Parts: sequence; structure tokens; C-alpha cells
Amino acid sequence: MKQTSIPGRADVPAEHRWNLDSLFTSDTAWDTALEELSRAGNAVCEYREALTGTPDAETALACISRYRDANMLSERLGNYAFLNKSVDEGSAEAQTRVGRYMMTASAFDAETSWLVPAISALDEATLKQWIADPAFGEFRVWLERLLRMKPHILSDKEERVLALLTESRQTPRNGFSVLTNVDLDFGTVETPDGPEPLTQTTWTRFL
Repeated sequence: MKQTSIPGRADVPAEHRWNLDSLFTSDTAWDTALEELSRAGNAVCEYREALTGTPDAETALACISRYRDANMLSERLGNYAFLNKSVDEGSAEAQTRVGRYMMTASAFDAETSWLVPAISALDEATLKQWIADPAFGEFRVWLERLLRMKPHILSDKEERVLALLTESRQTPRNGFSVLTNVDLDFGTVETPDGPEPLTQTTWTRFL
């Protein structure tokens, strides 16, 4: 019998699912990494006093590297959470995981919101010296961008406000996603092979 409904995640063969093992091998591993991210803000803030004064290149590089590592971890956590949610918008577990990630990521962004203003506040000669230093090679483009955007970067207090708004800014998008992917039933479309479900994923097949 031809299937006329979209199968649930558990009913999809493993070979047709995303393999997220390259991000995290299990939900437990993700939980452990989320705890690590929750501590990362404090780790970056250990450099705050030194970086808001007249930092030496070694201290600045250590701080920026720690900030980079935390952001890369945050991206992995976010991708895992959102990809799991996108395959089943109705999953309470997946929605909870996204919520936990957003809370933790927003807190990290708020804790480290002083960093970019602190670096951009340094004199241009110092920034150019770091840009030319091979030790800062992987951060050269990032530093060049900060130097270019220097006149437009907000204060640490203003950047913190924006960081705290990260989670709330997602509310309309998340609500729309649940409404159109879970709550609304778009019915079926009659095709030569019989009725087929109409969704935001299948509609292009009927054009």
C-alpha cells in the first residue's frame, strides 16, 4: 500500500537519516559538552583585566584562542541540537535540547560581550602589529575585520544587552516553525500515483 503520510523519525531507516556522530556520538556526550560551554565564559573572563589594559601579544593570543575554541564548541552544540529538532519539530526532547542550548549560548555571549569592544578599543598600531604577527595567522581576517569595524562597535554594556536578547529573538521563528511543521496539516495532493502528503518539504515535487 502506498504511504500517504510522512513517517516519524523512528520509522525512517537509519541509512536515510543524518549521521550526527561527527558532532557528538550520543546525547550524553552532548550534555557533557554543554556543561563545558557553561564554564567557558568564566575561562575567557580570566583574561578580562589584562586585555582591557595594555595586553602583551602572548596574553591576547591566549584569550582569543580560548574564545575561538568556545565558539567552535558552541557551533557544534547548536548544529546537533537544531538538526535533531529539524527532523522532528514535534519532539519535546529535541525542543528542550534547543532551549537548553540557547540559554547556555546566550549566557556565554553575554559573559564574553566585553571581548570585542576591548580589542577594538586598542590602538590601531597594536592591532596592525598583531595582524602582521605569524602567531596570529589564523585570526588575521578576524582582527582585520575588527579594525575595519572599529568605529561601529558598541560598548561592552551595549554588546551585553544584544547578547542577552539572542534567545528571545528566536521566539517568532521557532513559533512559526512549529506551527507550519507540526500544527498545520496541508492535506494531500492527487498525483498519477495516488494521493501524496503536502508538506514544506514535498511541495516542490508537485510543481
